[in-house]
Amino acid sequence: MNKEIPEQIAKILTEGETVQEVFEPRDCKLYATNKRLIAKYNDIIRDFDYRFISSISYGLTRQKGLILAALGFAALGIAEKYLDFIPNDIWTYFIWGISIVFFTSWWLIKTETVTLYVLGLYQEKGKVEFPSNKALRIRFESLLYLIRAFTSGKDDE
Repeated sequence: MNKEIPEQIAKILTEGETVQEVFEPRDCKLYATNKRLIAKYNDIIRDFDYRFISSISYGLTRQKGLILAALGFAALGIAEKYLDFIPNDIWTYFIWGISIVFFTSWWLIKTETVTLYVLGLYQEKGKVEFPSNKALRIRFESLLYLIRAFTSGKDDE
């Protein structure tokens, strides 16, 4: 591989291990070696042996915070309608308007996510998500190919 790899990653490579490709989802970098997938988030490094990656998926998810905000403002609007604690009706319409904006945003805004299902990760329930971007989506098939190529047909000690 031609790209320069950080010293932190170079230090943890084992004998005969080489970085095959680098993927850059949002907030981290994924280094696909011939033995494992290494994720680097700022100063935190995690690795996932290909043998323990049971599946990988790519999908779109909605932001939970937006729907919670929409529901919160809707509840406030309903409470105001029945309790009448805001004397001016314009504020009631404003609250409902904010609720509609949050709900519409939740419906329209989807985050691209690559999810690895890894055996032995109990805290995350075996699921590791990487917020993605268009560049990784285009190269997603390449990531799938690398993971499957290094796991299929190999009998390790």
